[in-house]
This record gives sequence, structure tokens and C-alpha cells, in this order.
Amino acid sequence: MLSYRELQYPLITELENLKDKFGENDKYAELLSVLNAYITKHNEFPYQKELVKSLRIKRVELVGLMNDLYHDFQDLMSHREAYLIQDTEIQFIVRDSPQIWIVSPANLKILPRLGETIFLPTLTRDHQGASYFKVDEIIHEISGGKHVMEVHLMCPPVEITY
Repeated sequence: MLSYRELQYPLITELENLKDKFGENDKYAELLSVLNAYITKHNEFPYQKELVKSLRIKRVELVGLMNDLYHDFQDLMSHREAYLIQDTEIQFIVRDSPQIWIVSPANLKILPRLGETIFLPTLTRDHQGASYFKVDEIIHEISGGKHVMEVHLMCPPVEITY
């Protein structure tokens, strides 16, 4: 069984999907309604004590209910086409100590692969004048119906020989 703290992140990031899939479910409707109202008002997950008071249940019951919701959501998401990704965002994150540049290209047709070299003329390094960067890491995050791809680019730029 997951703890209250361990359940906070998955429940807050998937709150819209949870409301959509389980908002009419008698078992979870009140929990989701209270969570939604609190998060909308305070922009953070409520303390366990506040949820216990709002739902008029014991702490053990609250954590059990949240675990049930989490596991039911996992079961539902394992079905084909149950989890719709509505948006995809790609970010190039270029690290050049002490600066970090974030470039979010629109309509990128091909995602660079690990180890490939990328030319970004808008990010010319002052002391070397080069705009070539090597793909160091690619991180995918899928939550809240959104797929975010972070393409981490390595500095200093890769030496290009002709």
C-alpha cells in the first residue's frame, strides 16, 4: 500500500483524467470533488488532516480510498487506447555553464536520437562561435494527457571535422 505522500504526485498530475474516468463513480466522486476544489483554490495538494476532515473519514480509510483509486486508474490505463495523449511538447535543453537555454520548437518532424549532433544557429556560443550540440539524454514524461520530451544537449559543442 502506498503512503499518502507517495500518492500525492500521481493523483495531482492525473486529476483531470481521474475526474473524467471516475468522477461519476460513487466510491470516488466526493474525494475527487474535494481534491479538485482544494487544488483549484490553493494550487497545491491538501494536507491529509484537511482531507480527513472534509470527507469525514479516518486517515486509514482515506489512504485506502486513495490507493483504491490509484490502482483502479492503473488497471483502466492498461487497456488499449484508454489513455489519450492530447498534446505533445518537445523541449531542447542546452546546458552551458552557468546558463541553460530552453528551446521549444514547433512542428518538429524528426526527433533527434541519443548521440546525434544538432545545429542550432540561434544558440551560438560566445567564446567559440559554434552552434553544434550533441544529444546527451532524452527524457519522456507522460502525465495529465500530455507527452513532454526533453532533449538534453551537451556543451561544449561537438568538434566537427570536414
